[in-house]
Amino acid sequence: MLLIDDLLVWLPLKGVIAVIEQINNHIGGGEREETRLRKRLLELRLKYEMDELDEETYTAETAEVTQQLRELREREREEAEGGF
Repeated sequence: MLLIDDLLVWLPLKGVIAVIEQINNHIGGGEREETRLRKRLLELRLKYEMDELDEETYTAETAEVTQQLRELREREREEAEGGF
């Protein structure tokens, strides 16, 4: 009976924790996305400098990631101006 009591107490709490984690992920998602894109730019630069990428590929992929970063920042700015 003690196990059932523990489950009845902890399951709702775990649900609340899961909701809070989802909210946190949603709010912090932009920052993580920006970090991912910046890491990708750094990775491309390192591969280019180590001659693992040719200049054409480096330029094309860097332009694509930079565009994604610009779009992300634009969305964040629009959300901040719009209040959500």
